[in-house]
Amino acid sequence: MQTRTETQEKMAFALLQKNNTVDTYLVRELLYEAVAARGSGYVYTDHFESCRNWGLEDKTQPQCIVGYSLWLLGVTYQECGVGSITPTLDTLGATRPELKLTLGAVQMLQAAQTVQDNGGTWGLAKAVADSSYWALNTLGVTDTAYYKPDLTNANVPKAATHA
Repeated sequence: MQTRTETQEKMAFALLQKNNTVDTYLVRELLYEAVAARGSGYVYTDHFESCRNWGLEDKTQPQCIVGYSLWLLGVTYQECGVGSITPTLDTLGATRPELKLTLGAVQMLQAAQTVQDNGGTWGLAKAVADSSYWALNTLGVTDTAYYKPDLTNANVPKAATHA
């Protein structure tokens, strides 16, 4: 069993304080921690073949910025599997139903993911997500509604099923 890092413990505590709600403020913290860990110049390239949050080989630590951010919250490969952001969040909804994401948080993650998927650095992905945060705050729609996972779209790995 893999032990949690100090950063994972800090983020898990922040999530607990928010009643298992991932909001825009927590996403900003997660992206900050992800960039601090990998560096602002880090570029993820496995997604050019096929998006894989955890990379094609290593399943112990995610390779993409959204997967890494979710991993910081303690989410495992078995709990969100591989795929693009929407099936990942839908799978997460099936395996971790207690975890709630606000629509603002999802929009920020999608902004960061879009930058990464277009060859941008994690530093740029975080900056774009931050811009999204400020725009959402200006509109007043940051954390007022929750993402509703489409469980028919979930790609639950066999190890995560509770049969």
